[in-house]
Amino acid sequence: MIVDLKISVDPYITVEEGHNVGKKVKAKLMEYTEVQNVFIHINPYSEDD
Repeated sequence: MIVDLKISVDPYITVEEGHNVGKKVKAKLMEYTEVQNVFIHINPYSEDD
């Protein structure tokens, strides 16, 4: 299985902090044997989305 995920984060955190969120989520998802790869898109949170 390949996971393609969008994560909305606080728009005021740094790019590095946003990447760290993505890395942590990817690491957790990769623990599942069914998951072959994870693609994560980090976006600033907006109530309009």
